[in-house]
Amino acid sequence: MGMGPNKVENKKIIKYLVENTTKPILIDADGLNAFENDGAFLLNHENVVITPHPKEFARLFDVHMEDVLNDPMMAVKNAIKFTKATVLLKGASTIVAKGDEAYFVVNGTPALAKGGSGDTLSGVILGLLAQGFEIEKAAYTGAYLCAEAATRCEYEYSQYGVLASDVAKTIKNYILNA
Repeated sequence: MGMGPNKVENKKIIKYLVENTTKPILIDADGLNAFENDGAFLLNHENVVITPHPKEFARLFDVHMEDVLNDPMMAVKNAIKFTKATVLLKGASTIVAKGDEAYFVVNGTPALAKGGSGDTLSGVILGLLAQGFEIEKAAYTGAYLCAEAATRCEYEYSQYGVLASDVAKTIKNYILNA
């Protein structure tokens, strides 16, 4: 995320990183958009986690967005047949899948449907990966923590008033007081 709109350069950078490290790599937003209709490269690497929303997912896997929205689980099931990567499909119910396993985060809230929420999610997942979590566990845990924090923030700010920074602060407090 945050790479900017130059898809050609973004793709070169991401390919280089994926090919030259065994460390986990999270790809979101501008990084995913660089692989529009060309996701095969990303999907052949086990150390990659992708975190698309339905529109990014549809572009990456070259499917209709309506199909993703109508049956997200089927869309993910079809996608993971062709990938070694961990797929986290963001939505009202977030799906995290790798191989034959899928996890659902059903405590989501519309408070997360705004700018910056995906960046917060990515940051939490990357923090968990840096602590040694396995990719799929980091993705699931990160999605759960963001959803739980946003739900808690709703009580104070309403679903319309919750900011991504509020979610991040609440996660920090949640972990420190756990």
